[in-house]
Amino acid sequence: MSKSLIILAKHHKEWVNIVKSFGEKDFQEDIVQEMYLRFTKYAKPENVIINNKVNKSFIWIMLRNIYYDKIKFEKRIETVSIDNTFDLCYNDIDIDNINAFSKLYNKINETKLDLHYFDSGLLKLYFEKDMSMRDIAKETKIGLTTIFQSINKSKQRIREVIEEDYIDYLNCDYDRI
Repeated sequence: MSKSLIILAKHHKEWVNIVKSFGEKDFQEDIVQEMYLRFTKYAKPENVIINNKVNKSFIWIMLRNIYYDKIKFEKRIETVSIDNTFDLCYNDIDIDNINAFSKLYNKINETKLDLHYFDSGLLKLYFEKDMSMRDIAKETKIGLTTIFQSINKSKQRIREVIEEDYIDYLNCDYDRI
């Protein structure tokens, strides 16, 4: 462990109390540990620890930023109470729908495998790698018109193969797929 980290760790309880003052109830230690990680990765120890004394305002700002990052992250994540999951019932799951969808998905993949490797490769870039046709043209040096025609031809072939099954799927006629 570096000397600067040892000096910083001497104030560990103070760092935890600072995080508590922000209103954090459960993850104070985690936030302080994240501060140690960021300190070792980003901070210049000579700017934070001067004459074996810690610049506490710098650490306070680091802890506050980590806390706010955590708050922003939590707002993006939708949480579900464990109590709500107990109400779920096995009967709510439509096994026939899942099996039919799986068959449809497999049929699409088989059709993609039957395509010419050039067409199949372009489809893979377009759908699985989420590249635009212009990006594909730029990366592969293939003409945009050629890419457009190949992808449209491939999509049309897939539509032809699964059209009836897809209609059956939408109409919940799973046994016909």
